[in-house]
Amino acid sequence: MRRALGAALLGLLLAGCSAAQTQPRQAFSIGQGRPVVVHNIPPQPELQAMQFLTAKVGFMAVAELPWSTPLGNHDTGPLFLLATTDGGRGWSRHALPSGLWVTGLDFTSAETGFLVGKTKSGAELWATDDGGATWQLRVTQPLDAKPYRESMDKVQVGASGQGYALLDGSLYRSTDGGAAWQAATVPPRTNDAVFLSPTTGMAISDRTIWRTADAGLNWQPVWRLPAALYVPDSYYLGSGQLDVPSEGATIGPSGMNFLAASGAAVWAVFNEGAACAMPHCQSDLVFSRDGGAHWRLTTTQSMSGPSQAPGPMPVLNAIAASPQGVFAVARSGEALSLTTPAGLTRELLPQAQGLTIAALSRDAQGGLWIADLGAHLLHRPAETTSFQPVWPPLSPNSGIEFVTRRSGYGLSLVGGSYAVLFTRDGGGIWRLRHSFAAGVTPTGFAFTRTGAGYVFATLPSVGPKIPGQILRTSDGGRTWQVVRRIGDAAGWIGRVNLQALAGQEVLQGLPRVRLSRDGGRTWRTSGQVPFSGAQDMLATWFLSPSDGWALDAPTGEFYRTASGGAHWRKVGRLHASTFASIDFVSAEDGWVLAPGPLSSATLLRTTDGGVTWQAAAMPQSAGLATYGSPAEALSFVNGEVGYLDTISGLYRTLDGGRSWSPVP
Repeated sequence: MRRALGAALLGLLLAGCSAAQTQPRQAFSIGQGRPVVVHNIPPQPELQAMQFLTAKVGFMAVAELPWSTPLGNHDTGPLFLLATTDGGRGWSRHALPSGLWVTGLDFTSAETGFLVGKTKSGAELWATDDGGATWQLRVTQPLDAKPYRESMDKVQVGASGQGYALLDGSLYRSTDGGAAWQAATVPPRTNDAVFLSPTTGMAISDRTIWRTADAGLNWQPVWRLPAALYVPDSYYLGSGQLDVPSEGATIGPSGMNFLAASGAAVWAVFNEGAACAMPHCQSDLVFSRDGGAHWRLTTTQSMSGPSQAPGPMPVLNAIAASPQGVFAVARSGEALSLTTPAGLTRELLPQAQGLTIAALSRDAQGGLWIADLGAHLLHRPAETTSFQPVWPPLSPNSGIEFVTRRSGYGLSLVGGSYAVLFTRDGGGIWRLRHSFAAGVTPTGFAFTRTGAGYVFATLPSVGPKIPGQILRTSDGGRTWQVVRRIGDAAGWIGRVNLQALAGQEVLQGLPRVRLSRDGGRTWRTSGQVPFSGAQDMLATWFLSPSDGWALDAPTGEFYRTASGGAHWRKVGRLHASTFASIDFVSAEDGWVLAPGPLSSATLLRTTDGGVTWQAAAMPQSAGLATYGSPAEALSFVNGEVGYLDTISGLYRTLDGGRSWSPVP
């Protein structure tokens, strides 16, 4: 894993840094301050902090650098603030002060914001009033090497103008919207703090939760973690020393304690053991309903399993409070859960294979945003139960099928699992309809205008056999039911597997023609498709249960059937030396795509049912090549409108293939 994100790790990263303060930087600007509009995040980004104000307006602080940097080295490359006003589809980019490791963002509007972070010599608080084009240094705090767990650096400014910031364990307060900051007191060895009002706040340090009712002038302990649940770092280090972070620790807060609040509800997390690497390492979750006056230890219980003992949870990396409960990211970053005030816990991302959550944020509408270390962004709108990938923008990479001029379906590998995508604007925006379980690999799919669809998929092999299944949807890909299981899919596998016809009819084309009239439950074999070599060099297309075409790529022989595959007749010959895609919109009008590099990709059109062929245009784009199994790379809706999916993007023709333009 690359260097993990999290303010809780900063103490480990900065251990041993000099406490000498450099000359403070008073302001930072990028000249005219005009943002550079980008529609992709810079290559090799390292996400440092993230905040979404609304479902449209959000910010990310990223570093762009080659990641051979050793742990604890703060010689970073260019730093950027990325801002979006359209929910993450497009971003404007501003430079940030060099050498700053950003640990927290807080924007009160699209223009006014604050950030905190550390350099090699100090913790700094910066402010902007022009959306990040220019920044002014407000506070700098020299680093102080401490023989105990380090604190978070964070900043929060409310709509009333009251604000607070934690900088290397020191607290600063503002009463004028962040223009001026004054030092305030905080309990010793504070890890984190949160204020619910200008006067009421909480702090967490070691095993204790503290509360202030006078804006931090006085702090009183209100709750202490029971000694029976506390496992000091020295237990793992094998010594009686103070809780000193273990040298070489690489991920997670491990020993950092932190807070989150929503209204009068406050959540606290006690993480045990900076050097913890044992199975019983845990987080203890504590909850208050009344603004921190009273607390109770949360006994977690899975929403789908038996009750657990009080306290044991995965070591947590970050939390975000909501009226429904607390969203928590496990130390590994691969699990996200929601725990209610009653202690019920539900996993929210069971399908997130390969995703390491680096940051999460709740917007004003109650939506939840998560991003991984590489700044890949997902969003779960309020009142919904699933996350939608936002960036990189969703697009098909395993096949397309358009059922009208503007509406179409696609297959894509998203987060380690295959997903069904849908577009209603001709491929400009794709939305996720369904994610299949891990290991389900679609090798063919088909849809009708009514929303009925089919997927043929293989499953993880068991011995020499490859099991498979046929799935059906009747609601445009939102839900799927397995209609047939296949013990060994070898005899079914082909690049063009399924085509949805009228009603419950579905047809499978390779290597034998099979027709089902009951939605895929039972099948009737019609005939053998002519071919001279391997079946992956053969392409088929059926316009109806009776009318179809087949191309034997090694020989170039083009065949047609009017009997559902029972009998074939040769109607033409093409010069295709590799596998191909076929698409017909009528008995006479069709296309053949023989993919390959730009210099050899060929698109041919026939207007006489395959007897004669004419060359059609191909998109003129560098790097044009279709993906490995291009059975559904080509999709025509009628004689004029068609789509071609390539690794360079999606292209559309409005003149039958004479010219193509990229879909914006």
